[in-house]
Amino acid sequence: MTPNTSMLVRCAIGCLLGLMGCQPAEQIEPGNGTIVGAAPAVAVRNGHAVVTWHRSGIRVSSYDGSGWSAPQLIAPEGTYPDVAVSDSGGAIVVFGSGLGLQARVYATSRWSPLFTLDSISNPTYAVGVEGAGRATVVWSAGGQVRVSHQEGGGWLGTLLSASAAVGRPQIAVNGSGVAFAAWCDAGGTIWGSRRVPPNSWEASSGSTSACCQAPLLDQPGPAISVGVSSSGEAVIVGGTTMRVCEKRYVPGSGWQATTVLNASGPDSTAPQLAVAPDGHALVAWNNYFTGGALIRARAYVPGSGWGAVLTGPAAGQGLLGVGIGSSGSGAIVYRSSTGVSDVIYDAASGILSAPSVVYSQSGAYLLRVGFDPSQPGQGVSTWQQAVSSNEAIWAARLGL
Repeated sequence: MTPNTSMLVRCAIGCLLGLMGCQPAEQIEPGNGTIVGAAPAVAVRNGHAVVTWHRSGIRVSSYDGSGWSAPQLIAPEGTYPDVAVSDSGGAIVVFGSGLGLQARVYATSRWSPLFTLDSISNPTYAVGVEGAGRATVVWSAGGQVRVSHQEGGGWLGTLLSASAAVGRPQIAVNGSGVAFAAWCDAGGTIWGSRRVPPNSWEASSGSTSACCQAPLLDQPGPAISVGVSSSGEAVIVGGTTMRVCEKRYVPGSGWQATTVLNASGPDSTAPQLAVAPDGHALVAWNNYFTGGALIRARAYVPGSGWGAVLTGPAAGQGLLGVGIGSSGSGAIVYRSSTGVSDVIYDAASGILSAPSVVYSQSGAYLLRVGFDPSQPGQGVSTWQQAVSSNEAIWAARLGL
């Protein structure tokens, strides 16, 4: 692992906000002489972190309290993995392959045999896990949106939509297992469906049209973003060149009318959202192609609603990474002219910090961020870095 001392600048800002325990950026796996788009993903929960990526198969590395484990190959083929982690450190990794949508589960210190959730090729998908470890996977393939959750000793599948999603569907699961599947249709409508264990999936509800679109960058990336609080209140956001939209579910009241969060929306990638267990939320977007690359953000405070639009620094190409801790403070991580940078959102003051450098080499892309829902400021950002026809996997820890 190779440290990057520029991370110390970020630590200084984080410490001022009470986000202690910053670590320098670390190389998880060096490059192998090729640039193939390893598309890393990360999940963090209860102090456990797992990063996964594809390179000649599906690989994983976990954080054990002192450092990252040596990369482990868990599938001989596959692309674009996603990962979720339980309270105990159990994990599930899902990925596409020539055999369809496949997965492996980590429990009791070992990985399960490889299994197939859907044999249809070219799916797009996402995975979430409740605190106790039961997983839920949503995917779009074969002109449908489907979801499957662990039930008893097996998996129970449900058809959510007879029309395919554009972009990658998303899933959010809180600690008690309340799950929300979300997707965008070809007309730009945001759709959401809820499941409260042990009940079945409820009928889906849609937003107004022209609220979401397939991303133009970081394909096959998400068209929407979703989060859920510990009380079961969920938020889904999407955006087009016209606007950023919110679709919210409130327990006891149901699905709310569509809210327009901003009249000018993203035009390259979907806005990204993070929701804390207490209901605080942070959403961020930018207009990379047509409206300038400045980061825009809004924060949600339970009982008060959405705050004013906050303006951050200019960001480079690609999806923003957004994370939030249990206190409502969070971070926006982005590709910048200096490599990887971030701004911290402080819930107490309601402002964004000045930008700080996470990683100071060019060539970083495909950023992903995971924050621990049980801690005020613990998270991991991960990315792949390509320089001189070589590609490495990197991560930066906050608070772990």
